[in-house]
Amino acid sequence: MERIPYGKHTKEFRVEAVKLEAVGKNHRQLSDRELKLHRLKRELAETPANPNGLPERHGGHHC
Repeated sequence: MERIPYGKHTKEFRVEAVKLEAVGKNHRQLSDRELKLHRLKRELAETPANPNGLPERHGGHHC
């Protein structure tokens, strides 16, 4: 990989940086409630699903 002199960036890097800055200005900070909802959705997506949706019973008889 070619080394870029200190303080100089490629044109591609500068264009991408400008795009990211523009996107960042359009976003507002999330409320505590929105952050909690986002965190819960992520946890739910990462949790293995039980096919029947009921808690598993670790006993002898199934109803």
